[in-house]
Amino acid sequence: MSDSITVGLTERQRELLLQGLRYVRSSVKLDVYKPTPETTSTRNDNLREIESLVCQLNEAQPTGVAAEV
Repeated sequence: MSDSITVGLTERQRELLLQGLRYVRSSVKLDVYKPTPETTSTRNDNLREIESLVCQLNEAQPTGVAAEV
């Protein structure tokens, strides 16, 4: 991933994002699909990307400043 952005999150916002990622990860794992090499690869790629996001958020230090959108 060559493009990245920095977002200041409070601890509460970070926890909400982590909770949402856990839900998404569970949804991907429990999704019923026809196992072909392509769909299995896509599913595994999605799970790796979700796990990468979880790791990034777990390693990030909360800034204490809410993000503005």
